[in-house]
Amino acid sequence: MKKDLMGVATSLIASGIAWYFKGPNAGLMVAAIGVVVVIAVHIFGGKEHHPSIPSSAPVHQENTQAFNPQFNPQFNISVGNSSASAAPAPAPVRFPIPKEERHNITFVDVRSAEKQQMHVFSRFAGSTVLFSAAMFENKHIQGEELLVPIVKARAIYRSPDGTGILDMSNLPWVPGTGNANRTKLEVNVPQYLLLLTLANNRRYCRSVESAITRVAGAKRRFQQPREYEIKGPIGSIEVQLLSTKKQEYAVRLDFVDADFAALPLLRGWTEL
Repeated sequence: MKKDLMGVATSLIASGIAWYFKGPNAGLMVAAIGVVVVIAVHIFGGKEHHPSIPSSAPVHQENTQAFNPQFNPQFNISVGNSSASAAPAPAPVRFPIPKEERHNITFVDVRSAEKQQMHVFSRFAGSTVLFSAAMFENKHIQGEELLVPIVKARAIYRSPDGTGILDMSNLPWVPGTGNANRTKLEVNVPQYLLLLTLANNRRYCRSVESAITRVAGAKRRFQQPREYEIKGPIGSIEVQLLSTKKQEYAVRLDFVDADFAALPLLRGWTEL
């Protein structure tokens, strides 16, 4: 529309100029009209308005979400220039697990030696006694503080076919007088449990038993060793180390016993 009016105005101005040369009055009038049209177009002319073309039919779009058992959307909340995500689940509280206190008692070996029995009240007074002792040790573990239990020893003597020979509940710990039925298993300090003695070609095991005597008219209890002879061959000795609360350690010692006039020889062991 604006272009058409500009074309009309241009034609009027040209016609007015042409008529001026032929007739001044008519040409000036036509030219003036053309100038007025040009000014009107500049003042009242606006942007061209294009009629909107109606759409043929409204388009409906539906956003569907297929079911997915793993679908796990995140919901964000916009606050100012920052985006805060949904608060995560609180982490589980983990409490430190206290270390269980323990010992590290281990059977080491069976050691044999001899001792001159000089005690006047001993049945072997004046004779040389051979003996076998089981060696135990509470071995140190780097970075750990070990328990130091006080234990007594029970020993079950069996023949090679597994038949029980003796069940002794209070074996003595040596060295010493041989009547201490308890010991403290200090870390890295070997302790020796008397298993067998050989005197006058006979084999014995010792038990420390309680006895009552009278001293100055009063009764007193004391520990007294007692010897028990073992006449048959020995196949194994099961040793149990017991504290006041529980069994702390157990091992079965297996022997080769071919000569009754000597101490049996250790051939192996199994921790129980």
